[in-house]
Amino acid sequence: MARKYSRVLCFVLSLCGIFAGAPLYAQTDPINADIISGYGLRNLENAIIIHASPATPSAGDTVHFTAEGSVFNLPKDTITWSVNGKTLASGVGAASVDATVDSKGDPLDVIVSVFDPVWGQASNELTITPLQVDILYDAPTYVPPFYRGRALPSAGGVMHLQALARILKKGAQVPDSSITYTWSRNGTVLGDVSGLGKSRITIDSPAMYGVDTVSVRASADDDMLAANASIVIPNTPLTVELYEDNPLFGIKYFNALTGSVQAQNEMTVAAVPYFATITGLHDPSLEYAWLLNDSPYAASSTKKNEISLEPTQNSIKLHIDITSAKNFFLSAVGDWNFIFGNSGGSAPQKPGTSDAFHNSNI
Repeated sequence: MARKYSRVLCFVLSLCGIFAGAPLYAQTDPINADIISGYGLRNLENAIIIHASPATPSAGDTVHFTAEGSVFNLPKDTITWSVNGKTLASGVGAASVDATVDSKGDPLDVIVSVFDPVWGQASNELTITPLQVDILYDAPTYVPPFYRGRALPSAGGVMHLQALARILKKGAQVPDSSITYTWSRNGTVLGDVSGLGKSRITIDSPAMYGVDTVSVRASADDDMLAANASIVIPNTPLTVELYEDNPLFGIKYFNALTGSVQAQNEMTVAAVPYFATITGLHDPSLEYAWLLNDSPYAASSTKKNEISLEPTQNSIKLHIDITSAKNFFLSAVGDWNFIFGNSGGSAPQKPGTSDAFHNSNI
């Protein structure tokens, strides 16, 4: 008992030395664990806290880790950081470190070790599991069969968006029905479409010539787990392409007719409006106004988007104007020049790769 009181007395004297101006680190050997316990200080080996910012990073984010321990003198302690089994930093006063989440969003297993000349060794571990959410979008606009990309939104219509959240809790995927989705458009929260499990929404397309930024916050476990994502969606102008409608093969979508077209014989052509807010090429709300050599030309009543060109002249200047009776913003024009019966022989137009069918803007 006398021995224990003696140790306590030494500790009290060392504390008195602090107020007398004597440095605490006059103690050169670590204090025995039994002595620390006798002072009422227990589990000092775990008295280090790791803070992470951001606490819920996404793939590619840089996370700033900071060590905190009120008992230790961290600016003078030797601190070692390891991330996923590899030493990232080590040195006196190294109380913080940065680590970057890889593109796959793999977890970061962080360990910090502190050696204090007085209090001895302490360590702690923290695992950061990146939370990810992506946004997909398309629109119920017209694109032809075998189109390579998605249907893009155009003015006067709507667009569909879906959030794909990957939120883990204790190693298990949190179900979509337990995730709250808060959608925003240009910084304004869309309360009508936000809520628990609302990962899919339908909203108006961007205005003509406009660009919208749509954001979503996916959160679970009382907002302790959360991830954010945003996407910039421009209004897509209506595009009209012209194709040959072959009697055997149908509309040749792989070969758009552009500029000056060499034609040997009679040719039937079809106008295809990409990203129009219609149900099909023969939507009754769609109007096709054809001009041949600046004169109106009536198309077939069953296929308003097609006309047949006959080689009655050496060249035909073709113009089309597409509008809609339901959508004021739906408008597109196109011009082509057809040349028939060249003396040197007419060569078929080479398949194009710069038309809307090939440039899918995925």
